Amino acid sequence: MTDRELGIRALRKYGGISDRDMLASTYDLFTSRYIKKIPKINLKGVENSLSLIAENNPKAKNRKVDEFIDASYMDELEKTGFIKSVWK
Repeated sequence: MTDRELGIRALRKYGGISDRDMLASTYDLFTSRYIKKIPKINLKGVENSLSLIAENNPKAKNRKVDEFIDASYMDELEKTGFIKSVWK
């Protein structure tokens, strides 16, 4: 999120908070902790999801995470500098 004011307005509208300092602190904490400037697929998260699916679907039991992920597009966007340009 590069538009701080838009983010703060959204928090005010959907979070039901009106205190400006609290909104700003919440926005800053969220964006610094959870928004990654270079988005990467969370392999452990996909692995956990696959394990949960395998509990009810035997076909998923022997599948590998790599079968479901293609990070080449994001890798290319990062390599060309596009991702950095979005954050300027």
